[in-house]
Amino acid sequence: MQSMGFESSISGSFRPHMTLFYCNHVLPEVILEAPIAWTVKMFTLVNSFQGDGEHGHVWHWPLL
Repeated sequence: MQSMGFESSISGSFRPHMTLFYCNHVLPEVILEAPIAWTVKMFTLVNSFQGDGEHGHVWHWPLL
């Protein structure tokens, strides 16, 4: 992500992710000036426990 212009102070333990759905929020459409790309190696379904700051991994799928 640093090669795409993101801050270089991001720690090595950072794992890029994309939230696809919020149960109680409508998100406005956003058009990016330039695409953001990275290689995805695994898809993980995560259950967020609202208000607890906790997340449970439901299942992982490797993307070959």
